[in-house]
Amino acid sequence: MGRIKSKFNYRHVIAVTIVIASLLCSVFLYPHVFLRAKETIVDLLTSFRYYVVNLTNPGEVRPATVTSLSSLPADFVFPFNWEEFKVHFVLWWRALWTSANFKNFWFEFSDVLYIIFIVLQFVVMFLLLLKSLLQSAIQKENTDHGQDTKALKKFKVF
Repeated sequence: MGRIKSKFNYRHVIAVTIVIASLLCSVFLYPHVFLRAKETIVDLLTSFRYYVVNLTNPGEVRPATVTSLSSLPADFVFPFNWEEFKVHFVLWWRALWTSANFKNFWFEFSDVLYIIFIVLQFVVMFLLLLKSLLQSAIQKENTDHGQDTKALKKFKVF
């Protein structure tokens, strides 16, 4: 009987580690995240129930209670009051569409493109070199008829 291969894969360990780290960060950095998630799910189910009842039984009126505000403290949910938000938004919107911001964006974009193309140049050169080396190692005439070539053996191993 052959040996049963284990289904263990290191990628599972990496994925589980990332999920655990994410959950720990959400608990310690954002303490109200689970309360907000609970409120979201309750509101979603309430909306779903409201629309299903209205579609299936139009005579029965069920109020939509999703319009209620969050039970969390308002200073946590909204960092600004409405007046402060309007002032900050107007300032942000004006700063976004200035000519200096537009010029700086394109300067930064060109710097990033410069780095990308330098790296891409070396990557393409390396890939072409690797391709030529593999072709020179594999391209030999087959004189052993009825037997697998080196390239086919390598492919079967792969």
